[in-house]
Amino acid sequence: MNRTSWGQLFVHNPMLVEIARFRRKYLSLRGTGLVTTVFFGAIYGLLLLMVIRFADNVEPAVVLYAELGLACFIAPAILHTAIAGEREKRTWDFLLVAPVTRAQIVVGKFIAAVQGIIAMAVLMLLPLGVTLLGQSARFQRETWGWDGYSRPTTGLYDTLLAVLLIATFAIMLCAMTLFFSARCKRSLMALGASLGAIVVAFALFPLLTLPLAEDSFEWKFWIELCNLFNPFVAVSHVLDRNPTYYEGAIPAAFYGWPQIGFYVLATIGFLAWAIKTVHWPDNEKKFIGGKRARG
Repeated sequence: MNRTSWGQLFVHNPMLVEIARFRRKYLSLRGTGLVTTVFFGAIYGLLLLMVIRFADNVEPAVVLYAELGLACFIAPAILHTAIAGEREKRTWDFLLVAPVTRAQIVVGKFIAAVQGIIAMAVLMLLPLGVTLLGQSARFQRETWGWDGYSRPTTGLYDTLLAVLLIATFAIMLCAMTLFFSARCKRSLMALGASLGAIVVAFALFPLLTLPLAEDSFEWKFWIELCNLFNPFVAVSHVLDRNPTYYEGAIPAAFYGWPQIGFYVLATIGFLAWAIKTVHWPDNEKKFIGGKRARG
């Protein structure tokens, strides 16, 4: 892709108007934005109050897993209507005859959603910082753990690495949801496909396979390998990579950056796939006649 193409996608893309539209819909105090802002503001406020109240007893992992869980719902929620919703509202045909390409449509909607993920990641740094300060204060008072072994705190580098891992995973979910939205005629179908894929890949599969690793190191190795790119597993290994008590079958060095790289490549793959097949669900008969969006 040459410099002109990059500029058409990320600088001079008419679909970047979706950024302002996204802010009005989800990050404002007007209309539907007020509902979403109040809802997620209440969840965030409760989490922040909890970590402040129990700062000495709340581990950073609690905030990180909460952020990871929210990402699994937020990404599908904000993007399942991106293209399927346009079809339902009969505005998709207007886009097809507008002077925009398929790539500009997909990338514009994707960039608009990514700002929501970045906003969530930035907001989560505050409760995460509170837990890190509380953890540091606790271990300054308690040199030894209850079992007689030293219990070191989670390092700042590993914590920030886990934050980056979660952010890239959430961005990948945005691309995946956008792909399903491009392939479906109905928003609910796209939402169901996205949530179903998340539940099966990152919840049901680990639950079905983890019991197999109890008795055999070989089984444990293969099960960990199958779950290598599961963000919940990866975050747990990143936070517990201390060599004095690390019990993983796969070396701790294989958790963190490899998953981040995989999520980035998967994001690119989902976006490319969405661009290539964005017309797949379209009927032959159009509400407004005209040529399809240019490739």
